[in-house]
Amino acid sequence: MAASVAYIINDLVDTKQDGLHPFKKQRPLASGQVKTVAALAMLLILLLLTAVFVFKFIPELNLLISGYLILNLFYSLLIKNWPIFDILTIPVFYLFRIAAGAWPVAIQPSGWLVLCTIFLALFLIIGKRKAESNYNDHRSVLKHYPPQLLDQLLLISLTLALISYSIYTVLVLKSLPAILSIFFVMLGLFRYLSLTHQPTKIEYIEKIIFSDKIIAISIFFWVINIYLVLYK
Repeated sequence: MAASVAYIINDLVDTKQDGLHPFKKQRPLASGQVKTVAALAMLLILLLLTAVFVFKFIPELNLLISGYLILNLFYSLLIKNWPIFDILTIPVFYLFRIAAGAWPVAIQPSGWLVLCTIFLALFLIIGKRKAESNYNDHRSVLKHYPPQLLDQLLLISLTLALISYSIYTVLVLKSLPAILSIFFVMLGLFRYLSLTHQPTKIEYIEKIIFSDKIIAISIFFWVINIYLVLYK
């Protein structure tokens, strides 16, 4: 619910800019299908429900959820317009989500897995920026990302993600099948990298996961592999 609040805020702030984008202009707010008043009402309802559930059932997450929402607000209003800062902030949101899952049940996430999450999020968002740069009229920050820079950042983040995941399987999981799961990871990430050269396909990451057969296959076999490692 907190994430939904953040997404509504982001869409409210970007309504005019989204209207200039060939695809984003079809979003509910940008297209006018949902009125601003209705979006604000939904935002307030979700915010109230979030507060009630957190304070009643998981009060230990009060500061974490509050920090997540505040950072999202600053991102939507300011940070997303600052080159480099905008892409470096995205992984922090995923770290908040990891903490929200681990904190209440007293689980300490592996440092290598946390690093892998950071670099993987960077890799995905940089690929998305590359796709968005083809329509840079709707966001001024995209003008600060020339194609050569984005390609270099893609390779750096991909390399760091693979290295941190590899070390995680060796030092934490300590299992040969887990180590060999790197092939499924490489298959999915290399496929995504190849799709960055077809910009229209990677602008919506969530759609790729379900529509691209190669990435779907890599995720399917990786999940089975890790399940067997952890529970067999």
